[in-house]
Amino acid sequence: MNVTVKLEAFEGPLNLLYHLIEKNEINIYDIPIADITQQYLEILSTMEHKNMENMSEFLVMAASLIEIKSRMLLPINKKENPEEDIDPREELVHKLLEYKKFKKISEELKDREVEAEKIYFKPSGLSAFEFIQDTEFHDLETLFEGISLKDIFIAFQEVMKRQDRKTDKVRSGFSSIQRDLYTIDEKSEYILNL
Repeated sequence: MNVTVKLEAFEGPLNLLYHLIEKNEINIYDIPIADITQQYLEILSTMEHKNMENMSEFLVMAASLIEIKSRMLLPINKKENPEEDIDPREELVHKLLEYKKFKKISEELKDREVEAEKIYFKPSGLSAFEFIQDTEFHDLETLFEGISLKDIFIAFQEVMKRQDRKTDKVRSGFSSIQRDLYTIDEKSEYILNL
């Protein structure tokens, strides 16, 4: 199998390794080290610019893959070293799972950033009219580009729902509450009469 991928597209060795696992639809807990190592080395050999500074991390990962591959080929003598019963891929799996978690979080943050770019905040102290005049979009067509009347209506309904949730139904029913003024002497006399 010949894979041609530019190395510059990958942010690091774990990114490249994760890409190979995803592309081949491999279970991350049962990585066929021989196949993945072969593909990983083929991608490294297709690199156009052999810059050792950028390549060092990828070469360390390649060496780790080869070490895991060789440890899996060695016979295990359970009587001498019961500790060596651990799968040599375990550490790599933990790193890949952690990388997957961070990758997912970073993609979610990128999505949030894209959504946040669509929001405009009016600085306090400025009226809406002053804000529109001070910003770069002087005509309303530019300001509302890509926004339909339906989008504005849905946003208005959401604002009204939020406002409705903030309103206390019981207290808002009262127009005003009159305060009764009593002196201590009046209340003392009232209690004695009771």
